[in-house]
Amino acid sequence: MWFKRLASAFFGQDKFFKTDQIKFGVVKCSSCGLVFLNPQPTEIELKKYYPSDYGPFQDNFELLKYGPFLKWFKNNFNQLKRSLLGDRIDKVDLAKKSEKMAYLDFGCGSGTHLQKIKRLNPSWDIYGLDNNDLACVKAQEKGFKIFSGESANNNLPVDFFDYVYMGQVIEHLNDPKAVLSTISKSMKTNGELILLTPNLDSWAARFFKSYWFALETPRHLFFFTPGSISLLLEQTGFKVEKIDYDREPKTFIRSFRYLLGLKNENINPLFWHVLWYLSWPISRTLSFFGKTSIMTIQAKKL
Repeated sequence: MWFKRLASAFFGQDKFFKTDQIKFGVVKCSSCGLVFLNPQPTEIELKKYYPSDYGPFQDNFELLKYGPFLKWFKNNFNQLKRSLLGDRIDKVDLAKKSEKMAYLDFGCGSGTHLQKIKRLNPSWDIYGLDNNDLACVKAQEKGFKIFSGESANNNLPVDFFDYVYMGQVIEHLNDPKAVLSTISKSMKTNGELILLTPNLDSWAARFFKSYWFALETPRHLFFFTPGSISLLLEQTGFKVEKIDYDREPKTFIRSFRYLLGLKNENINPLFWHVLWYLSWPISRTLSFFGKTSIMTIQAKKL
């Protein structure tokens, strides 16, 4: 690893699934500033924290369960959200291109994001990679070419991909530097890496601390700031071109519920959407200053 001296931060638990009451130490490297779980769970220990109903493994996962009226309300509310946030593919603007390109979703889950990209660019070669067998089967059933298993155990083609997308994946990896190096080798020169990850420098992270929804211990093993993720990308063959900060306030709302000790499944959907509307102006302001909970990094392969 690339960290040296450690400074204690706080402890986190599995607040989402409430798998157990184990507390996980979250520490900071006093040399480079990287924050991570210490000690880190083994691969075998982590399996129980990824149950079969884990969101990315599902096709239509929702934190909230809706009846007919609330589904109608949610769909209409989402139209308002798109007008405020912009109708983008997972917060990333990918211009529609006629030429054939190779696109990899690293950590593709059941293939929901791949379907969006295929609709936008039907001529592209679309690939996915995931280490969950159930998710891989679901993505393959949608017609996509899937690499199954950890990246280190896969023979990814060299100098092949034009785009690689990592949607909130890197924080789950036990060796993100090695994985990024592998991805870099698989990409063409000037290929684009699109990476989403929680922003530890956000206002919500500083305010909520162990109640921050994006902390997600122990599934999240590393926690990045704009500076630390930029440094890691530079060390693995990339040049950061742009960092955007998500204006979506849902992480703040869910963190607030953790602070109150409330469960996600007990959220009143009408109340949720009212809170979203009230929180959005604050989230938009924080986004301008780079202080919201999710950041999107766009980087070029050198």
